[in-house]
Amino acid sequence: MSLWKTTLLAAAGAVLCLADEYRFAPSPDVEIRLEVSFPKPYNGSRLVFYSGDQEQCFSAETGVKGCTERFVGAAALVQYTVKGAKRKNKAIRESVSVTGQSPDLPERPVFEKSVPLVDGRASDVQLFGYEEDADTEAARLKEREDAAKVWRRYRQELFLGADTRPFAVLEWHHTIQAIRLDRIEAPGR
Repeated sequence: MSLWKTTLLAAAGAVLCLADEYRFAPSPDVEIRLEVSFPKPYNGSRLVFYSGDQEQCFSAETGVKGCTERFVGAAALVQYTVKGAKRKNKAIRESVSVTGQSPDLPERPVFEKSVPLVDGRASDVQLFGYEEDADTEAARLKEREDAAKVWRRYRQELFLGADTRPFAVLEWHHTIQAIRLDRIEAPGR
């Protein structure tokens, strides 16, 4: 198993931001590129990203459709590119567990999801924040001040297709000001 890292300049919405690129070789015939970019934090604005000229809006709540109009928080955009994958590898699977968090946050169970590969590509969005609902400026400022103290750490295992061993393990740190990738490893075969 191999791992390479480079840094790129990427477009996330209308904002240019630095992106880190990691390359994995889980087998001699497969290469996986993982590109992570971090747009500027949202400060009470619409939760939206752009793919070319097409707008894609998101809900701050997992599994809920619709647009969050006043999102406060941070995002990380992840792009996967898989080359040389066999036909059985039609998705990137993830298993995400909480490894630490602010004491006042509710417990979160292990989260598992599969992202389909389309022409060898897939995307994922990580969000940490909330939809603002306070009516007055003073109430919004107090809500943001309280939220700035909250954090959560995650361990994300990434699998290609039906593989039982992850090709990558990522450790994330989330706050409303930023999402950080603290550690990344390519487990040996």
